[in-house]
Amino acid sequence: MPKAQNVSGLWGILVYFWPDIRPQFGLLLISAIALVADVGLRVLEPWPLKFVFDYVLLRSEKLNNIPVIASLEPITLLTFSAVAVLLITGLRALAAYWYLLPT
Repeated sequence: MPKAQNVSGLWGILVYFWPDIRPQFGLLLISAIALVADVGLRVLEPWPLKFVFDYVLLRSEKLNNIPVIASLEPITLLTFSAVAVLLITGLRALAAYWYLLPT
């Protein structure tokens, strides 16, 4: 099926349902933004643990490719990583609340 035909079909569906969607458009927009934020935060979630493994536990000389992180003391990096995990998890919970908000 050609792309133009698919787009025109989707546009027709949007035009047909627009009177029902219009009153809820703000809520749908907030939900879509929160869903994208939740996905982005899920992607960020393992990174603090990666820094703990690479720079605190292994402390290899080959891993000094980020000078700011390599210059930190291990306990400082561990503290920053713990705070980052809490912050990311809290923001993800908030985003999940907003996109699952009952209408």
